[in-house]
Amino acid sequence: MMDEHDALKKAIEAAGWSGCQKSQRGVAIWRRSGGLISQDTNRPAAGRCDGSDACRRSCGKLCIHAEANAILSAQQWGKPMRGGEMIHVKVVDGQAVPSGPPSCWQCSRTILRSGLEAMWLLHANEGGDPVLVRYTATEFHDLTLRYCRIHPYDVQPGDMVKTLRSVVQTKPLHKTRRWRPYVALFLLGLGGSFGLTWLAMRLALGL
Repeated sequence: MMDEHDALKKAIEAAGWSGCQKSQRGVAIWRRSGGLISQDTNRPAAGRCDGSDACRRSCGKLCIHAEANAILSAQQWGKPMRGGEMIHVKVVDGQAVPSGPPSCWQCSRTILRSGLEAMWLLHANEGGDPVLVRYTATEFHDLTLRYCRIHPYDVQPGDMVKTLRSVVQTKPLHKTRRWRPYVALFLLGLGGSFGLTWLAMRLALGL
């Protein structure tokens, strides 16, 4: 049997393989009844990280995240992942440190598509102590989209109200168009469809 604490050790071990000068990440994929499926780290698709400013600026385009590498490794070895679980950890000086909320849409969509059942992250509780938190693959992807404000969470009603009110107060409008923001706020107050929200924004911006 293998649990999340055993998997965490494997993820920390994998992070030690990373040659990235910016951030060392490790991932382990496992099945509770079947043990380790794969483990991997973040690294470029080709070559090595040289730690230069140019490398750091291009990191997001050159480096493959540890999650994707672990999934690719499992596929290359012919190991089925469906029903398995993944754990991701950031390591600093050999020690696991708490990470932020689900926020990587590239990985969340791949995890969901791979058939993995759950994703684990190391977070800090209210007292600052590290704690492992389990997300279902669907929940992890949904929370990531919310965090990144990606469709269907790209339009936030609260933010729309703030934006429109700001337009009413600050946007210089020709006197024949000063009615637009007020009509926009009225339409937004009706709530409901995305179409009404979009129309409200266009009116407020004078489009």
